[in-house]
Amino acid sequence: MRRYLLPAVVLAVVVAASILTSRANDAAEPDTPADTTADPLTTPLFSARRAPEWLRQPTNDNILRDGVEAAMSELPDIAPACVSVHRGGESIAEVNSDLSFIPGDLQRLTTLAAMQTVGSGGFTTAVVRDINDPIEEGVLQGNLYIIGGADPVLSTGPFISRFPEGTASTSLVELAVDTVEQLRADGISEIAGGIVGVDLKYAGNVQSNTNEDAELFVWTEPDIGSNAVGITDGLLVDNGFQSFDADLVDPSARVRAASAETHVAGELRGMIQFGGIMVTGEATVGEAPEAAARESVAEIDSPPLQDIAQRALTDATTAEMLFRELALRDVGEAHPLAATFKVLEVLQTSELMDVDELGNTANWDGSGLSDLDRGTCRLFADILDRGVSLPVEAITGVGAGAAAACAPTTLESLDVIASARPSVTSAAGRVMAANGDLITFAVIVNWIPDAETGELAPRGVCDDVVPAVLDAIAAHPGGPNIDDLTPLPVVTNS
Repeated sequence: MRRYLLPAVVLAVVVAASILTSRANDAAEPDTPADTTADPLTTPLFSARRAPEWLRQPTNDNILRDGVEAAMSELPDIAPACVSVHRGGESIAEVNSDLSFIPGDLQRLTTLAAMQTVGSGGFTTAVVRDINDPIEEGVLQGNLYIIGGADPVLSTGPFISRFPEGTASTSLVELAVDTVEQLRADGISEIAGGIVGVDLKYAGNVQSNTNEDAELFVWTEPDIGSNAVGITDGLLVDNGFQSFDADLVDPSARVRAASAETHVAGELRGMIQFGGIMVTGEATVGEAPEAAARESVAEIDSPPLQDIAQRALTDATTAEMLFRELALRDVGEAHPLAATFKVLEVLQTSELMDVDELGNTANWDGSGLSDLDRGTCRLFADILDRGVSLPVEAITGVGAGAAAACAPTTLESLDVIASARPSVTSAAGRVMAANGDLITFAVIVNWIPDAETGELAPRGVCDDVVPAVLDAIAAHPGGPNIDDLTPLPVVTNS
């Protein structure tokens, strides 16, 4: 019965429109006989040509499916892989898309999907002094304390300048300027004590100060030493690196600070002194005064969580910090298992994953650095369809520039997160096709060690399958020309 409903409705609308038009003509010229002669329609009223895009869509879908499947068939048998391609949220091409794979950086999408459920508030970093410390002849007889709120994007100018313009950051310089101005307003020209860095948020938690706690059982030794991730701490600046590469391409040039809190305190101390206020003591790590004894000097709020989430797609440390924040906001403890269970809970309640699919997903970290992580291509494509309420332009990840370079020049719109490690090549993203179709996709290849050496070869983002899948997507829509399917011109009687 349902199949006859739409034609009936269309017919009713056409008849009604004809009656109304006739009445309008008669009202305009009541004495003029209506001209009943009309040009004949070359294309019948009820013709598939009157819905050309609908007529072309099945062919477009078949061509896209065949192209994606052909791209996957070119992979060697020793490279397990999956792909999931959707058009407007509808599945078009699936190859092994429900099987479990090491996802690489695509893992970050599950963290961001879960972050949508735990509030949107950002982070605050505060500078305070003890109200019990006197000020004598312009000298503060005590310390200045900088208290962290686990802001993952607190940065100095040289560090954030390495990222693309517009990347989310909280300026330590701005906090220092506000601090100096307030100290001067309070009549303080010198600090007899030092600058004390305080972590109140992660203190006592599993992941408090280093990457040598819970990460060790999920990251391989090369990953720990890769410096892809800095320190995870309730107070850190520049991802916890006291020195870093200038161009974001040489992690081996990065050096983690021995103490994240001391590092931040030292940076603030130097800025305050540069601002003309002497600091006699050193930068140290310690405890803040009791809440009732704190007097605010300055504080700074981070960008919105939405902006920080975008940086998490390009910055592994930010992704790890959000993973811990997920656990803190859910259960009050920055334990990785708490974050893992929260991610799984959100994937289920949002209907991105069924109970029987639990074995196909494992979230052991926030950055996707662990080879114990697992996910399916269908899951990541579904998250891009409806799970993460990020704007399209936010989906730009590690290797995004390289992945975009893999795409054919005819592909004008590509927003992608991608990764390349010896064990995995992966990419997921959105493409706006020429006809307005929104294509979402996820592709993962897990590489097998060499049979003789047992080693994995270095891989690139443009490794084999990614450009082939992008070629297939770029060809969409590949069906007949729309002009060949539209209504034919009316043949006039003249």
